[in-house]
Amino acid sequence: MVLVARHCNGSPLLFESDSDATNISTPQKNQIAINEGPQLIGEGIPIQNSSKLMLRELLKGQTIIMQKLDQIMESQISITMEHRNSSNDILNTDNMFSRKFKDMFPMTNNDEILKVENSLNDHDFYQYVAQRLQFTGGMCLQQFVTRVMDTLFSGSIFVALNFSGRKKKRGDPEKLGFSKLMLYHVCFKKFPHTNHDKIDFHLKSWIRHSKERFERANNIVMPAIQ
Repeated sequence: MVLVARHCNGSPLLFESDSDATNISTPQKNQIAINEGPQLIGEGIPIQNSSKLMLRELLKGQTIIMQKLDQIMESQISITMEHRNSSNDILNTDNMFSRKFKDMFPMTNNDEILKVENSLNDHDFYQYVAQRLQFTGGMCLQQFVTRVMDTLFSGSIFVALNFSGRKKKRGDPEKLGFSKLMLYHVCFKKFPHTNHDKIDFHLKSWIRHSKERFERANNIVMPAIQ
């Protein structure tokens, strides 16, 4: 069946059925339908709603980043404070050991030697003394040993000290043996690859001549042998 219709201008339109005639729409109506419908992206999510979701996620991410930055700043401040406190503790300890070192050396008698030996049981103080003596200086082993011994002992130490601690003859006063002291090992720290006999040679020489140096420094003239 053919149906006849006419345009607004009067020109005829032909349709083969009623359905074709009822489905026709004007361009204006089609445009209105397109404009009224929501614009979709992805899986049917309106563009306007999607933008809001993205903005919300961005703001959430920004908040998390700011929180992390705050945590990092707090950690840096904490580390800085701990480092400063640690540095202050080290400095205070060094100052304390420095005063202690100056008070204890040079030693003049057995009591002072034993007091130093007892203090050297403190590992930190022992390390401080060892390090300080290692920087005493000296171009050779003999010079180093001489300077270390001059730092540790006064010229009158020959009264209280010898190398081994043994008496040379019966009736001699008791003396401490330097080789049995903890301070003895300081020399080996400075020259770890040096033969011990060479170090002992210079130590024995210094101790053996300590009496002569003391008498010469104090202008003590020994009586002539008749």
